[in-house]
Amino acid sequence: MELIIFLAVAIAGAWAAWILISNIEKAKTYKQLPVTTRVKKKHSPRRSNTSDDDDYQKWLTKAVEHKKNKDLDQAIECLDKAYIICAGYELDTVFEHYLRLPMYLQAAGRGDEGWGKLNQLNIGVCPYRGDGPTGSERDIRKARSVYECMRKFLDKEKRYKDSIVHRVVASYLWGAIVAQMVADGWMSKESEKDNFSIEMLTIEFNKAAKKAKLEEPLGTKLAEYITASVKEGSNDLYALSRVPEVMATARTLIEEN
Repeated sequence: MELIIFLAVAIAGAWAAWILISNIEKAKTYKQLPVTTRVKKKHSPRRSNTSDDDDYQKWLTKAVEHKKNKDLDQAIECLDKAYIICAGYELDTVFEHYLRLPMYLQAAGRGDEGWGKLNQLNIGVCPYRGDGPTGSERDIRKARSVYECMRKFLDKEKRYKDSIVHRVVASYLWGAIVAQMVADGWMSKESEKDNFSIEMLTIEFNKAAKKAKLEEPLGTKLAEYITASVKEGSNDLYALSRVPEVMATARTLIEEN
């Protein structure tokens, strides 16, 4: 019996020693491996504009070249390829690129389609990012960019009255952005006057009114309305919620002119 116990203990000891030696050898091998081999690969995060991988940029560049050569079909196709890649990047870094397509479609004689794309962007639907809103519709800066693009689009369509309405909205959102930057300490009161003032708006709106063959006092009325509206509140979501009201008021003032 004692012999059996002795053999069992010896076998158990030898087995434990073998496991220990084996683990030591594995640890040595593990330490010799490069970090990229040792660390378990994690899911790649969404790329940002700091990435060296600017592969979408080459398609944007080709799109510009084709547009200059008046080959708009090829230009639009290159934009589509760029947008497929852009979907892998943070929306903040590529959103402005989406504003190119509506203008390219307009230049190609596909204005209705281009306007439809602008309206999709306006509700937050972006190419290759799903059918639903991306959240960009709640970003006041992105919203302002869309309305500014709409204004340019309507100008090219010679729909000058409609263009003024969208100019007013873009100006209102810009005023809210500037006011909030001042409130948050990112901009001084002196700089605010250089970026948003009733004088600047009056000049801008009067030029637009003249193009639309409307009376110049319209510009003054619109400028006064916008500056007063911005003073009522500049919080991003509050300003965005007032866009329908601002559009309706602008249309009323234009019709009364």
